[in-house]
Amino acid sequence: MALALVVSPIRSWPLDQGNRVRIMTIGNMLRERGYTVHFLLSELEGGPSEDESEIMSRQWSVVRTVPYTHGRVQAYAESWGGDDWYDPAVSTAAREMAARWNYDLCVVNYAWYSSVLDALPRDTVGIIDTHDAFGDRHKRLYDAGTSPEWYFTRPEDEGRCLDRADIVIAIQEEEETWFKGLTDKTIKTVGHVAPAVFLPPRAQHGGKLRGAYLASGNPSNQLSIHTLIQHWAADPFLAQNVELHVAGPICKHLGQAPDFVISHGYVPDIEAFYAQTDFVVNPNIGGSGLKIKSVEALSYGRPLFATEEGMLGISKIDPPYVSHDVAQMARQMAQEIASDPHLDAARTWAQTLCIAYRKKQIGNFDAVIALSRELRHSRRTGDVL
Repeated sequence: MALALVVSPIRSWPLDQGNRVRIMTIGNMLRERGYTVHFLLSELEGGPSEDESEIMSRQWSVVRTVPYTHGRVQAYAESWGGDDWYDPAVSTAAREMAARWNYDLCVVNYAWYSSVLDALPRDTVGIIDTHDAFGDRHKRLYDAGTSPEWYFTRPEDEGRCLDRADIVIAIQEEEETWFKGLTDKTIKTVGHVAPAVFLPPRAQHGGKLRGAYLASGNPSNQLSIHTLIQHWAADPFLAQNVELHVAGPICKHLGQAPDFVISHGYVPDIEAFYAQTDFVVNPNIGGSGLKIKSVEALSYGRPLFATEEGMLGISKIDPPYVSHDVAQMARQMAQEIASDPHLDAARTWAQTLCIAYRKKQIGNFDAVIALSRELRHSRRTGDVL
């Protein structure tokens, strides 16, 4: 029986943030390939509620949680050090779990939690799922007009964290290139893989069209949605004929929004939310990593209008669906909706892109698993690989 350990400072429930969706998706893909998967959670976000713990116990074969007690001290004046956020108590828990279970591989979420790999036996293959590039992340956010509220570090520190792995997973090809400049470890790009569940078009019954935006409340998303609302309000066609339905933690940051904005707050069923809308928007400004919200929209077969930054790792600029910035996105979206209210061409574009993207990412993940099995075999038999 193949055994995998997933280590994370982020809970796997509720699935209201892209990083949680990513963690759960990788776990599911491991199970589909024959692994029994255990979950080691460092409670960086605080401990899960009783209901969250109960759901997580059904998500994983074994769950162990470690209270976060680490007193963080920033190593540098301008940024965090590579291990500044890592709680050493996680290493103790990992050693105890590895003494009981002989793990074939360990997937660590975030390079800055890779110190846990030093606590595991040498024959356990170490994989880092990076989620994002954190070296100089603060500089990229400043350039985009937002401020970092989470972890960021120096590139050389990020490289030292990556060096602990046998395999590094980048979430998009641009970041694979970045990581190759920091480490000589094997790097593979595996974007987000969501089941392709293409929803039928919503019956409109002559009412207004409905756009959808589901997101967390991070600063980049706040800037993005407020910028879109400004351009939406300035366009008479959009303001009068199209509603913008917003869901997720971002709703807490909408403030006094125009009447065309409908706030849903937390939605327990994402598929049901998208089923009641006609298309999805991702006006992303700044940030890095893969925009999982864009992949999710495509996976439901919904037409998608996004900025170039909202489609990093998925698609280049492709008018009228992928635009240079929010202003251009709003203009092209209005023109496309006015000319094709049923969005047939946009739907075909989205579904075709989803199928091709998904096939590529599944193949990339299978390559990661094949390599990890080769490494595991060579270490157990003494062969050099």
